[in-house]
Amino acid sequence: MREVFNRFLICLDIDDAEIDAPLTDKILENPDSPQVQLILTLHSMEPPTYNDLNSACRTLDPTKLQTLGPFAKAIYGVLMKGDMSDRKRGDAIERG
Repeated sequence: MREVFNRFLICLDIDDAEIDAPLTDKILENPDSPQVQLILTLHSMEPPTYNDLNSACRTLDPTKLQTLGPFAKAIYGVLMKGDMSDRKRGDAIERG
């Protein structure tokens, strides 16, 4: 899984400094940012990331904190900024 993740990082259109930079609200609100797209892709893939994260959250498994904790924080940020991000999309569903 680490190799697959590293391949995703290589495919991102960002430099090394941006990869190591913290996720800001500006990044999380941008539906077109490579970081948001990677987070959502990882969350929806077949590998056990989604299941492992949900299981760790349900059981409050502290052994998963170091590996899944940062991802959990990232997906939380994306979901919390979803409304703001959706407003910036060109293909968002119109609200009535």
